[in-house]
Amino acid sequence: MSARRWACVALWWTVLAGGGTALGGGERPPALTAAVEARAKELLRTARIEYAERSVVVEPDGRRVERPLHYYTWRCAGERYVSVDRGDEEGVVMRDADGRPRTDLPHQGPQGYLVKSDEVWLHSESSPAADVFGLQRADWFRLHDLRRLGLNPVTLGQDVEEACRANGLPAPDYEATTESGLDVVTATIGPGQFRWWIDPARGWSVVRAAVLRDGQETTSMWLTVAQVDGVWFPTEVEYVRHTDDGHELSTTYAMLSTEFNRPEHPQELTPADIGVEPGMTVHYQDRNDIVTAVWDGQAAISPDEYRVRLSNGSLKRGRTVERELAHLLREDAPGREASTKPSAESGGTATRPALFFAGERGKTFESQWEAYTRRFIMQYRLSAEQARKAWQICRDCEALGRSSIEKRRGDFDEWQKRKDALAGASAEEQKKQREALDLRRKELMAPVERIFEERLKPDLDRIPTAQQREARRETAK
Repeated sequence: MSARRWACVALWWTVLAGGGTALGGGERPPALTAAVEARAKELLRTARIEYAERSVVVEPDGRRVERPLHYYTWRCAGERYVSVDRGDEEGVVMRDADGRPRTDLPHQGPQGYLVKSDEVWLHSESSPAADVFGLQRADWFRLHDLRRLGLNPVTLGQDVEEACRANGLPAPDYEATTESGLDVVTATIGPGQFRWWIDPARGWSVVRAAVLRDGQETTSMWLTVAQVDGVWFPTEVEYVRHTDDGHELSTTYAMLSTEFNRPEHPQELTPADIGVEPGMTVHYQDRNDIVTAVWDGQAAISPDEYRVRLSNGSLKRGRTVERELAHLLREDAPGREASTKPSAESGGTATRPALFFAGERGKTFESQWEAYTRRFIMQYRLSAEQARKAWQICRDCEALGRSSIEKRRGDFDEWQKRKDALAGASAEEQKKQREALDLRRKELMAPVERIFEERLKPDLDRIPTAQQREARRETAK
């Protein structure tokens, strides 16, 4: 169990439950009810959030050490949400307890998690396999519904009453007052208390929260909020915990890009959104006996069914699986070449724009423009304010790209029909038609490519300071 997970559990049981016998059960005050309802999943059905985390830890010798800035992507659609750990500003996704990069893992790239109904899916970039756990592992992996940020000063993704039930604690007793135009709500459980400062003028946003024991704050959370897409939501959260030995541990979350209920957001999230492709091995870890299956793009099937469908052509492997097989072939047969270069249609190059048209329907890919922007932010180690500007440039360019494609929707639909018609053609005819289709696609996408080359890249290039550019040159040597 991680140190942070232990701290969370300890905080609940020692700060709130330790020695307490009060039964609670008071009615939730209207201000807190309004704060909870403002973050309801029915109201915030879809979201896309890019954020960064900065933590300060205390070493055994008492030194306070600031860990590198860590980047995440978070998305939701209804009850489901996806969290992708992008790694820190040094490009490291996982570190050990001493802060050293983990080198014992087979796949070092970003890690994606999908939380849905009663399962948590985990997939590491470039891995040909995925793991599936029970929902109880969500807290272990530090997975939270960010729509509820601020409703619980101990954990990020629950409100307090949910957390009380989950930890076997009684419902709290409430008290409500006002202070400098804010509604102040206090929930008492035994010797412990939660307290929220709620701003009715800013969408009933929680702007401060705290945990108290015997009248002393042990955990504090300050939230800076702003309105985006008609929703009041935090732009920055500072979380501070005071330890028994007098040390102060802090974590700051900076929201770099936030969107809600946009029409371009996917209305459903699936394993494909964390990179799970047809042909990947799926390990169900929390079943009595670990069950191994194969993903077919829609469901997990048995290895026997997979082999049959692969042989009759009704199922095709994804690019990651093909690449891994090619790698194994090269290892097993030295000198044998196996090309893994992505095709022009795959969108595999680093600078290729996302496919906004119907040619990729049924799939959801991260825009390559987003990937370019994220790399740019990390390479130049942009500040939070600079990163927000970079993401705004990216979103504006994406909107221009979508608009450009919508203007020629009929042409793109015709391209798709011609592509779909290739399925029944001979191999020779497919090759001939594919060359023409690739050329036509290039023509159709030319205006979008220009947005990338003439807007996104130069606008991003104007953000870094001279010092940041020099540091980038030194790093690249």
